[in-house]
Amino acid sequence: MKKLVLLLLFLITSAALVWAQNSTGALNGSIVDPQGAAVVNAQVTATDPNTGFSRSTVTGATGNYTIPQLPPGTYNLRVQATGFSTIEQKGITLMVGQTLTVNHTLKAGAVNTVVEVTSEAPLIETTSSQIGGSVSPTEVSSLPILDRNFSGPDDPHSGCATGGRLRPHQDPCGQRQHQRW
Repeated sequence: MKKLVLLLLFLITSAALVWAQNSTGALNGSIVDPQGAAVVNAQVTATDPNTGFSRSTVTGATGNYTIPQLPPGTYNLRVQATGFSTIEQKGITLMVGQTLTVNHTLKAGAVNTVVEVTSEAPLIETTSSQIGGSVSPTEVSSLPILDRNFSGPDDPHSGCATGGRLRPHQDPCGQRQHQRW
């Protein structure tokens, strides 16, 4: 019985650690008209032009939207609503674990009118204390690691000499290993 309880405790703890790993980001915000009233049922679409990945949602009764589970990348955000001009904001950079808030005010006008927004999303996330980031392939290749072995810095025997003669029951660093029978 004790082993079963320990096994269950281990599985629950392991599942919580795996669940805590986050490899996506999210966009949220509110869509309002020029008077500040919420625009209900506005179509909000985030598209990554590099991959073609796209995800859409509609605003709720308060004009708020959330687009969760977006892979990191650079997105174009398009907002459409009946009776308003379409807004398109390009170049929104989303990092791992980041939730960006992108608010827009729609202007009354023809549906076929597109307003392009050129301002950038803020670089500082003020709504979460979560830590995340991205590492580019260029940054990885410039790391001072011999043989590009990424596990090298974490190796408990890094810096140990592997040449020469070892005595029985010793590892390359000269530490005595206990023999198991």
